[in-house]
Amino acid sequence: MLKAVPKAQIRSFASHAVGLAFGASLLLHFVFLVGLPAIRLFHFEPPIPIEILPMKMRPPAPPNLELPKPEGGNPTPAKPRAPGAGAQAKPKPPPPPPAPDLHAVGPATANITLILRGPLFAKSPYKEGVDKLLSMLPDYHTLLDGTGLSPFDDLDALLIATPDPRDVTASFLAARHRGDARIRAFAHRKLDDGDPRQFRALGDDLMLLGRPDDLLRIAKAESGDTTSPDAVEAQRWLTALRSFDAGSKDAAFMLTISDLPALIRISGGALPLPRTIRLAMSAEASPATRIVLLFDSTELAQRFATLWPELKDKLADSVPMFGGALDGLKLTRTEREVELAGRLPESQLRMAFGFLRMLTPRTPSPAAPPPPPPSTTVPTQDPDPQ
Repeated sequence: MLKAVPKAQIRSFASHAVGLAFGASLLLHFVFLVGLPAIRLFHFEPPIPIEILPMKMRPPAPPNLELPKPEGGNPTPAKPRAPGAGAQAKPKPPPPPPAPDLHAVGPATANITLILRGPLFAKSPYKEGVDKLLSMLPDYHTLLDGTGLSPFDDLDALLIATPDPRDVTASFLAARHRGDARIRAFAHRKLDDGDPRQFRALGDDLMLLGRPDDLLRIAKAESGDTTSPDAVEAQRWLTALRSFDAGSKDAAFMLTISDLPALIRISGGALPLPRTIRLAMSAEASPATRIVLLFDSTELAQRFATLWPELKDKLADSVPMFGGALDGLKLTRTEREVELAGRLPESQLRMAFGFLRMLTPRTPSPAAPPPPPPSTTVPTQDPDPQ
């Protein structure tokens, strides 16, 4: 049977995703929401009174299939430079990567979709800390325990999509690899009796882990069936899934939360809740970050923009050592959309990972599962002894 996931771990995974909605980075908020005992130890009071709603069967949020908007808008004319100034000027850092809507690359029922790029994190100063964050998720161990595989050195990209982060068996995973035979062998692995999901290879470099109904939709799409709207939608999903890691090459981490009001509630109603959150981060020491919040109306987006300075002040009051951590994110609003873009400070991120190392000791990985028995040919009758 599957091991029960601790409640504190469940709350931490859901809470860190929620924290991203309000401008804090995944890494910063996860450190302080890693468990209720740790929160009491550091006397941390969350700046936002968040209530996580019970999961119910809901119709999926419609995916936004529009291409990401070009960055930067209208170019600003360059100012004339003094003679010889060009040799002295430092190159301008690249803008934060685009934050596309990832809902289309996961199952239609998924509300939370994230993508991680292993090679970018492999060169990051936060590689060890990110590995600790991943090791808190049950599927990290489902995929990698005992295999000798690294999510950074052996996987080009990892997709995780789920309608309920508190139910590990609801998660859909896709791992892009380099034709590694160890990963291709996953197709023969079986999970515990309490987990109905199955492994399935999609081509030579993509391994899937999903529930049987999702994998059946993919198989029907591969057959070319377009006889019904469901079949057409399956074809669209298969096309998106095959290239799930094609966009935002500079983004080491991307996240989309769809239909957020179905997942959480903010007590009091003073702070408006976005309908959708999109996030993209680089893996540099001072990571470039872009967070896009889509609200149900222009009025709600304007109210959030007005409250943003107060929200940063509340974070600084709750955790003084991280005051100013969000000052590098510039807010812009266009109708119903609010964007926070800029860089997070290296010093405070390193401090956050220092707390992470204290609060989350790594448990030893269990031994590798035994390989599947080799196939043998069973004779149809006893051989003639003569």
